[in-house]
Amino acid sequence: GYAKQSKTRREDIEQIIYWYLTDDRLPIKTVVLLVDSLVGPTEDDFTTRDILLEQHGRYDVMIIAHKWDKLKQSEAHKALQRLSQEFPGMRVVPYSSKLGKGKDEIIRALLGM
Repeated sequence: GYAKQSKTRREDIEQIIYWYLTDDRLPIKTVVLLVDSLVGPTEDDFTTRDILLEQHGRYDVMIIAHKWDKLKQSEAHKALQRLSQEFPGMRVVPYSSKLGKGKDEIIRALLGM
């Protein structure tokens, strides 16, 4: 959905996200960012990461690396290391809806955060 939007529409969405993540009046406890495991983080993902880092731990952050089942095992280990480095201090969870991998961890983390 998002990638297929016009540039103007994406900019509008980005402004709303920025406002939502930086407004101190909103009671945000946890932020979940979906990253495509096959593509890797996009420029938008890095922009969101930077906004989150500017908030200095105001809320918990979970990076869900989806489509994990599509990676070869050797690629998966490298991808997890890379994501952990690119999203410092943020919990990275490999997820596959096809295999159910990561589902329980995500549920536990969201209920426990």
